Amino acid sequence: MHSKSFLIRVMILFPLLSFAKVSLITNKNGNEWTYIVKNAYACPIQVLFRYTNTTGNEEIIHHVIPAYSEQIVFSISNRTLPSFRFTYELGDPFLEPEDVEYWLPLPPGEFVRVTQGYHTRFSHKGKNAYSIDFALAIGTPVYAARDGVVVIVKDNSRRGGNRKAYRGMANYIVIYHSDGTFAHYVHLKYKGAVVKPGDRVEAGQLIGYSGNTGWTKGPHLHFMVTRAGYMDRFSIPTRFYSSEGPLTNLIARNFYLVEHPSSTVVLLPSTNTNSLAAEAMGEDEGDVGAP
Repeated sequence: MHSKSFLIRVMILFPLLSFAKVSLITNKNGNEWTYIVKNAYACPIQVLFRYTNTTGNEEIIHHVIPAYSEQIVFSISNRTLPSFRFTYELGDPFLEPEDVEYWLPLPPGEFVRVTQGYHTRFSHKGKNAYSIDFALAIGTPVYAARDGVVVIVKDNSRRGGNRKAYRGMANYIVIYHSDGTFAHYVHLKYKGAVVKPGDRVEAGQLIGYSGNTGWTKGPHLHFMVTRAGYMDRFSIPTRFYSSEGPLTNLIARNFYLVEHPSSTVVLLPSTNTNSLAAEAMGEDEGDVGAP
């Protein structure tokens, strides 16, 4: 959940600078420089420019660019391209999360054990404080916890284990919701995603398979919901559906029955043979490695 920052110090003539799915287009007409940001993500992004104006003072410009769109961010008159820093982050900080119930993103009808809940001394702290780890065997189906659109998919990593060297090697899926929040499904298996960026998904739809990639103590699914702040994102508490009432603040070492409300989505058989095993201690050891 780190913003992308780039410092531009060189003379540029009509360039197209591309950073992942965010492109900065710089046009020059005489002494007039125009800056256009193109957003190819399936969600809004926020961008921040810090540049030196003609009087030598620093100016700051902040904009939100909608999904799949481009906007002129600002123009400046100058003989040469001034030095500036361009930063972007996923999400719109002006949107407020709705009070909704998520579905447990796991095979319905099974009991699953939480190995790490909110506010722990391991990895669930700071921006990741409101995260939950579920012990799962590798290859267990993972389902969307809420309707949304897939924003990011990474499933090309084969590596994982309880060493800091595996930091940043987790596979994951990030799904954007209508209220501006994001759901993160982390530590998936190699080639374990069955969705791609831009796909619209329903709650209860199969999106991938659990694994043990990244910096972990064992196979599990790390789940969290984040919202955008000013050029930042951070996790927020979530409630999960249960026929006996919403589940809140799931506790480590406790077992929970996975229930999904009525759905037309076809559910696949689970391979989660470890969910009841006391030795299945899968949890994050450090940085979960998702954006």
